[in-house]
Amino acid sequence: MKKVRVGVLSNSIYRPLIQNIDEVAQEFNYEIFRLSEAQITNFIKENRFDVILVNPYILSKVFKFADFRIIPTRVMASVSYTNQVSIRFRDNLYKFDELYVPDKEDYFTKIAQILLSERYDIFPSLKTYNNLEELEKSDCSLIYNDNDTYGQLDICEDFFETYEMPLLLGFWIVRNEEEPNNVKEFIERAFDITMNGEYPIYEQDKGSIIREGSIITNWNEDIKNSLEQVYQLLYFRQFINELPEIKIMS
Repeated sequence: MKKVRVGVLSNSIYRPLIQNIDEVAQEFNYEIFRLSEAQITNFIKENRFDVILVNPYILSKVFKFADFRIIPTRVMASVSYTNQVSIRFRDNLYKFDELYVPDKEDYFTKIAQILLSERYDIFPSLKTYNNLEELEKSDCSLIYNDNDTYGQLDICEDFFETYEMPLLLGFWIVRNEEEPNNVKEFIERAFDITMNGEYPIYEQDKGSIIREGSIITNWNEDIKNSLEQVYQLLYFRQFINELPEIKIMS
């Protein structure tokens, strides 16, 4: 029997969505491919996957290649502070002209650019960093899953404070009428069930909560609305040329 091919983003942000995926894949006869955002995008265009974990920016770049449908099940969406992705500033930095990023075409790079321009009227040029040494030399950089939050701008927190809505981080898609019969069960069982619902996140200092937020893990109408608004933001900044139609698997 041919294996179902599953493409997932390798970024550790998405760990809750694929916590048990390797064990479940063996049972379901699924094959897992962990890839970067650019690789996932290119492979979707080449029709290499049957089920894909994507972010909004990826879908905006591939939606014309097939009739993709969002699977209305497990997602990751942030509400305020999450410590998932941040902009780190060098101590005592007064101003900056460059933002160092892991990938100029990364979804969170685009969100960071939108926030810096619309909220702070800052339009830095982008430079990529390839290793820790280059990162440490930068005045301002976009980083993932960093526990040292001092002096950092939390992207998810800033997005929520700016637009008063969740930021959709990741969700699952399939091509219409080509979804595996058990795909929803597979996604549910791959998920970290300890984060069911709206999972709270706190930053504490000497026992006191100083920042807080949450991760939403279930698809709902609010998440759909926030996805539509994210596409509006990407479109107005000309990061995408056309607004994708949001289609849901029945």
